[in-house]
This record gives sequence, C-alpha cells and structure tokens, in this order.
Amino acid sequence: MRSLARPLQVWLTQACLASYACAQIPEPPAEPADNKPPLTAAGAQPSAAASAMPPLEATAQPASGASTLPPSAAAPATQREDFLGLQAPSAGFRLATRGLVIAPSSDVEYCEIAEIPGTPGEQFNVRSIELANAQGSHHLIVTLAAPGSASERQLLAHKIGEQVPCIGAQQEFGQSGMSVLASTQTRYAKSALPDGVGQRVFGGQRVVFDYHYFNFGSEPLTAKSALAVHTFPADVPITFVSSLAFSNMTLDVPPKTERTFTAACTLEHAAMLSGFARHTHQLGTEFSVWFEGGPEAGQHVWTSSDWEHDNDFRFPEPRLMQAGEGFKFACSFKNPGDKPLRFGISASDEMCILGALIWSPEPQAELTPEQCVVTWIDAQGIGHDTDAAGGFPAADPIDALTCQAGTLGISFVDGCLGCICNACATILARCNADADCKALLDCNSSCSSLGSMQCAQQCEPVMFEHSSAVGMITQVGECLRAGCGTECNIVTPMP
Repeated sequence: MRSLARPLQVWLTQACLASYACAQIPEPPAEPADNKPPLTAAGAQPSAAASAMPPLEATAQPASGASTLPPSAAAPATQREDFLGLQAPSAGFRLATRGLVIAPSSDVEYCEIAEIPGTPGEQFNVRSIELANAQGSHHLIVTLAAPGSASERQLLAHKIGEQVPCIGAQQEFGQSGMSVLASTQTRYAKSALPDGVGQRVFGGQRVVFDYHYFNFGSEPLTAKSALAVHTFPADVPITFVSSLAFSNMTLDVPPKTERTFTAACTLEHAAMLSGFARHTHQLGTEFSVWFEGGPEAGQHVWTSSDWEHDNDFRFPEPRLMQAGEGFKFACSFKNPGDKPLRFGISASDEMCILGALIWSPEPQAELTPEQCVVTWIDAQGIGHDTDAAGGFPAADPIDALTCQAGTLGISFVDGCLGCICNACATILARCNADADCKALLDCNSSCSSLGSMQCAQQCEPVMFEHSSAVGMITQVGECLRAGCGTECNIVTPMP
C-alpha cells in the first residue's frame, strides 16, 4: 500500500492551496449547474485540434529593481488573449499553457509541463501571483519541482508543453521535491500576501500546470490556463511561505440523504496565516470553522454556504497560531443521487479540505508544510489525523480473528501479516466489501514489488475509474503505514 498512503494524500490536501491566499475577482458566471448531461471518465486523450495549438508562451525579467517589462496596455490584443487577459508585470513574468480541446460531456485532468523563464538558477522572489482559467475550469494547481530533486529528474524526461493525463503532479511525477506555487478553483484569482512575505522560484525550474476541466455543454471547449508572477526586487529580504492542508477522507453520504462530517486538526509548529479557504465540490453545502486548542477553542470563525463563490476567509490582520492550536471544521453534503457520495477525485465525487498559506513568525525563517489527514472518527463523531488522539484505532477483535483465520495461520508466525490483521482488519474488510475500493486495493497489491511512483502510475487508470474510493483506500493506506510501518517495511517518501 505504499503508493496509496501519504504520497497521494499530499496532492489531495494541496488541491486548492491558493484560494485562501487569493482575493477572488468576479468573472462571467459559469453555465447553470442544472440539466447537465453525464460526463465521460477523466483522462480522455487530447483531440487532434489540441496538437495544433501554440506552444507554452512566456515573457520574463529578473526580479531586480532595474529590470522591468513593458506594461501590457501596450501589448497587442492577441498577446493579452494568449494570457487570458493577464497583464505583463512591471517586474516578473507570465506563463500560459498550450490549450487543449475538451469534447462535450467530458471530465478531464491534465498535467502540462512548463519552465520558469530566465537564467538557470537565477532566483525570483515572488510577491504575488495572478491566475486565469478558461470556461469550464474546475481547478488549476501550479506545482514546482525543486532543482536537483527526484521529481525534477522525472520532469526533465518530458518536453516543455507536453500534456499528460494525471490526477495531480505529485502522483504523476513523484512527491520528492514538489511544492504548490499557486492554485485556484475560480476563473481568476490574485494573491494577497502581507508585505515581506513571499515565495521563490528559479530560472529554468520545471513547473506543472495541473488543470481539471469539465464540459457540460454540447460544443467543444478549449481548456487554457495562465499565470502572471509579480516579483520583489532581488535585494529585499522576505519570509518564505509554506502550506497548511487539512483534509477529511471519511466522507460517506448514503443516497438521498444529507450528512455533516466534522474533524479537528492542530499545527505542529507556531505559524502565521492571513486566512484560509474551503474546498468542496458542488454537493457541498455548509462549511464551518472553529478554533481548536488554545484559549479560543470552540469559538466560531466562519461559515460558508456557497462552495463556488464564498470559499475564502480572511482575518482582519495576519494571525499567530501556536503549536497545538488549529481548527475544527465541518463539511455538510446533500446527496440527491442513487450511489454513496464519498471523497474522490472526480467532479462527481466530493472533497472536504481546509487550506492555508503559512509562514514563520520569525523573520526570514522557513516552515515545513503542515498536514492533517483525517482517516478515523472517534466516539464523539470527530475525525482525526491518522497519528493524532491516540492514533488510528485497532481492528475490531472479531475482524482481526476473521483475518487471521483467512491467512491459514500464517499471520501467527509472519509479523507483517499478524500486524495487518490486528491493526487494519476492520478497514480492510470494509474496503474488500466495496467494489470500487477493492479494485484499487487489488491493483496496488499486484504491483507492490514496484517502486511507489511506478505502482501509482500503473494504477492511475483504475483510480480514475473507481475514483469514489480514493478516500477509503487512503484510510487503508494510512492504517497500514501507521500501524504496521515497521513490521511491513512500509516507507513513505519524504516531501
């Protein structure tokens, strides 16, 4: 289960890591959500028309006070359209994808490889980012590969502008060295970080545009995304941001019912943040947040009743969160369909993610990302991270005995099998009884001898087909990692 534990989780919990740092600007309204025809499975191949689109475009200047780009007001209209209306920064650069034709009634996600312009190794200190998407966008995630990392080596094997079907950059190209630069689930977003706080990128650094589009109409759409990066002068000291991502994998709403899922997550280190954002899909109704831990524990912070337009909360001033403090968050869903509604990667599935950009309270210091992967629910109905509040609960004794009997006694002498039965028999029994989860489990088991990323890539088509079981299979993987990591030599790759 190595490939379906934390590596997949990293992408899922970073899926919308820009909304909380961005001011959402109104765009033309999306097509009505009613009377939508069924969507085809994600991962459809690009049409012939897409190959005729122009290559990825870029204009750039170093982040020095002396080097500037001409204002976009002087640029030809065709150039502005290439970047979906984003103006050229006075200091910084722009990137845009090639474009991809999306057939009617399709739900697709692609990772397109790009490159930061400028001299290789030249550092750009980023003060703000603008993102733009064409009609039909579900989300855009722009991910960086650290120079010299394993992920960069994977990306260097691909051509600039190459479009790869994917379910996330980390899943496709490896977790090691990958970090989210910006993302949005709206047509346009602009970052709003405080003065002296920013991000850094390097000339020649590989970038992945992960864009998810769905076309509910009867005519083809062109999927296209762009970003404009505004930079600080090179000699200005800044504190670099990191990410906070809390996600609840336990979603499971029976047909024709409504249900709320509550989870609590805390930070491991003190951090500053300006606000946060929710991420659910269209069947997410209310999303509420309270403080967790510390003197304000239980105090209500925010409730959003609109998954698409009210997804960003900002404090009046940047706020210090101490180690051990965090947030309790509740996601409510209404399932009008005939199948269970669960955490998954398709637009027809759901998600429950609370995300934020964070930075150190110490000037010019750096923080590691804060993650909370909610995989189990306590007796009070509150979800927790796999390793929190005593950890993932042990298997029910009856499930454990059934598991041991199924191994014909081998579990009594094999430490790994014995551990799996005692720790994870309950969630494994639930997974095996579910057709979608069992398909993912069987695929991953069949390639367990391969490396983590190879196995994940081999099972990617199966994951697209059985996407509604992503949350459940993550619970399985997390149980095995936490409960039997040593006995079964389950190693989770580091970021």
